[in-house]
Amino acid sequence: MLIDLPEHLVTQLVLFLDEDTIGSCLCTCKHWNHVLNDETIFKELCRRIFPIQCKKSANQKQFQLRRCKTWFEMLCRRPHVRYNGFYWLRISYYKKPEWNMWTPEVTPGSVLQVVYYRYFYFQRDGTLLYAMLFKPPKEAISIFKRRGIKTHRGTFHVERNHVLITVNTPDSVVDFRLQIGTKGRGRNVSLKLLEHYSFSEPDRSGWIVNFDTNGEIFRFYRSRKL
Repeated sequence: MLIDLPEHLVTQLVLFLDEDTIGSCLCTCKHWNHVLNDETIFKELCRRIFPIQCKKSANQKQFQLRRCKTWFEMLCRRPHVRYNGFYWLRISYYKKPEWNMWTPEVTPGSVLQVVYYRYFYFQRDGTLLYAMLFKPPKEAISIFKRRGIKTHRGTFHVERNHVLITVNTPDSVVDFRLQIGTKGRGRNVSLKLLEHYSFSEPDRSGWIVNFDTNGEIFRFYRSRKL
C-alpha cells in the first residue's frame, strides 16, 4: 500500500502523475494532503507548465519565483491553459434551406438550425490541435485520439492572462487571441474569444479576414481518455 511507504518515496512516485491527478490525491484524505502538500511537488508542476506555455519563462536562465511567494501560489494563481481535456465552444445559427437534390424532404418555408463546435486541444510541447466539428464533446474525443484530417495542428503561448494561437490549415493561417478565465472554484477552465482573424497565404501575407467574436466563451471538458 502506498500509504505504508516512506513519505519521500510517495513524493517521488507522485511526480509521475499529471497535475489533475495529483490534485485529486491531495483531496483524498488528511494523510495524503499532509504528505503531498510539498513545495517540491508544486515546483515540479510549475516547471512542467510555465516554461512551455510562456516565452518569457522559457527564456529565463533559471526558472524561479518572482511575484509569487510559493510554488503552490504560482500554480494556483498564474493563468495557464489546461491539459487532460479540451476547450470547446458550441455555435448555432439559423438559415434558410438551400434547395437541391439533397433536401427534397425539407418542407417549403422551413428554417434550419445549424449547430457545430470549435475545439482547442492543448499539448504539453507547446502545440495544439484545432477542429471544427458537428460532434459534441463526448463524441469528439475519438477524433482527437485518431488525429486525422479533421484536426489541424498549431502553436500557442500565454502572455499574462491571454493565450495566443496560430493554426495552419490547408487554405490559410488562422490566429486567435483568448482570455483565460475562471468559473466558480475552477481556475483556467474558460477561454473568452477576443480576436479571430486569418491570413490568405501560409507566409501570413495576402489579405486579412477579421471575424466577429462577440465574446464567445470556450469551456473546458476534462477527459481521462486523452
